[in-house]
Amino acid sequence: MIGLMLLFAFTPAEALRDAVARQEAVPAADVEIGPLGTLAGAPAEAEWSVRLPDSRLCGRVPVVLAAGTHRYTVTAPITVWRELPVASAAVGPGAAITLQTARVPCTLLRGETPVDPTQSWEAAVSIAAGAPVTQARVHTTPDVAKGSNVRIEATAGALTVAAPGQLLQDGFSGQKVSVLNLATRAVLVGTYSGNNIVTLAAP
Repeated sequence: MIGLMLLFAFTPAEALRDAVARQEAVPAADVEIGPLGTLAGAPAEAEWSVRLPDSRLCGRVPVVLAAGTHRYTVTAPITVWRELPVASAAVGPGAAITLQTARVPCTLLRGETPVDPTQSWEAAVSIAAGAPVTQARVHTTPDVAKGSNVRIEATAGALTVAAPGQLLQDGFSGQKVSVLNLATRAVLVGTYSGNNIVTLAAP
């Protein structure tokens, strides 16, 4: 679907810039429009209408520009800049990522979604210093890592039985996790409760 915006601008590039800024909800200063090519017969000053696709406005984007009886369908080079989380230092797979904020062009995102900077993340792939950190390149940092020693607890009424265990996968608070009972060598499934404790469901 294509949206129509009517802009008062002297040039089609200015009209396109303002339309992209509105649709992307960023200041016009954060939008760059590359060469639009030759618009044969375009008026020197005009009231331009701009039709934009509803899809992501980044890279080479098909748009429609019109002024009076003149109508042009062009592929416009569009770059939108945003303040996004980036890696403050280069990291390899499995390493914890330290984030900072930087102004990043949309072309570096490759359609990926930036991470939530309030959470902790570890790299799934190598990430260069200053590169945007996106959900496709990371894993959520677990509360406790696979292989960690934990305490397995099972409660029945007033009785709680405990045994030493070892996690068979990363643990996240409140989520199910597989654990090896080191006393019996049995593999069990419980809930990681925090503080290195795995709680088994009551029998």
